[in-house]
Amino acid sequence: MNTTFNVPTRNEVSTTNQQIFDSLEKAVGFVPNIYATLASS
Repeated sequence: MNTTFNVPTRNEVSTTNQQIFDSLEKAVGFVPNIYATLASS
């Protein structure tokens, strides 16, 4: 069985999570998909 996950963009998460996205972008240069996916839950 093949399962796909919707990885949200920065604009699709809460303001608080947008700040976390910004911190991750600054620290590692990108937002890992696992963090983006968890941000939407």
